[in-house]
Amino acid sequence: MVVTGFRSSLKLARDVKRNATIIQDSIVASDIAAFPSLNLAEALQRLPGIAINREAGEGRRISLRGLGPDFTRVQLNGMEVLGNVDSPQDSRGQASRDRAFDFNIFAAELFNRVDVKKSYSADQSEGGLAGTVGLYTARPFDYAGTKIALSGQLGTNSLTKDAQPRVTALFSKNWGNFGFLISAAYSHRKTRETGVDTYRWRTNNATGSDISSLTQEEQDKINSGTLLFARGNRESVWDSTQDRFGLTSSVQWNPSDSVHLTLDGLYGTFKNDRFETHLASRGGGGSTWLGGGQTFAG
Repeated sequence: MVVTGFRSSLKLARDVKRNATIIQDSIVASDIAAFPSLNLAEALQRLPGIAINREAGEGRRISLRGLGPDFTRVQLNGMEVLGNVDSPQDSRGQASRDRAFDFNIFAAELFNRVDVKKSYSADQSEGGLAGTVGLYTARPFDYAGTKIALSGQLGTNSLTKDAQPRVTALFSKNWGNFGFLISAAYSHRKTRETGVDTYRWRTNNATGSDISSLTQEEQDKINSGTLLFARGNRESVWDSTQDRFGLTSSVQWNPSDSVHLTLDGLYGTFKNDRFETHLASRGGGGSTWLGGGQTFAG
C-alpha cells in the first residue's frame, strides 16, 4: 500500500481563497488530478454552488449559483474564450451558437488551476451574471528544472465491451530565465444509453376512445383538439463513440526582474459519433424499426 498526499495543493487553494477580496473558490492541479474526472465540468462540480448537465453520462456544461450556462463568463489564462459544439442530445443539431461554454472539450489534466469567482472585483472589465470561471494551463516556471509526467488508464464497459484508453503526458524544462512546456491528453470512450420515449406530439380528438369517465371539462378539451397527444412511444438505444484530444504549450522568458514574457498555446477537439436505434409502436398495431447515425464535432 502506497499513500501519497497533496497537502501543499490544498494549502495553496486555501491561501488563494483566503487572499481573494471577493467570493471565490479555487482548485489546483493535484486536486483535479486526484478526482476520477473525465473533463473540466466534472472537476468543477465538486465546488459549492456549481451543478452540471450531462451528455452520454459525461459532464458538459455548468450552472453557477442556480443560473444557466449562458450566464457564466469563462476565461482562459485571463482571456475571453468561447467553445461550444452541436449537441447529439438534439437530433436536429444546434441551430446557432450561444454564450455557454462546453467544458467537455478539454481533459482536466491539461489545467493546473481553476478559479470560480462568484462576485465582482475592480480588475474585471465585465463579467457573467452568475460569475466568472478562470482556467489556467500549466507553465514551465510552475516547475523547477526538468519535469516529465506520464499517466495512462484503461477501462471497459459491460454494455459496449471495448477497451477505452486515456493517456496524459507532460514535459517541462527550464534553462535559467527561459522555459518550455508541452502537455497532451487523449481519451477514447464508448457509451450506450437505453430508455423509453414518446414522439410526434399532435392534437387529436377522442374518436374511438371511451372518455365517459372523465369530467365534462376534460372531455371538452379533448374533443376541441386543444390537448396534445403523442402519436406513439418507442424503446430506444443511443450509442456514442467519443474521442477527445487536447494539447497545450507554453514558452516563458524573463529577461529581467521586471520583464516577464509568456506565450501560451491551446488546442482541443472533441468528436462524438452517435447512433440511435428505435423500436416504435404504431396505433394500427404494427411496428417499425428506425435507425440513424450522426456525428458532432467541435
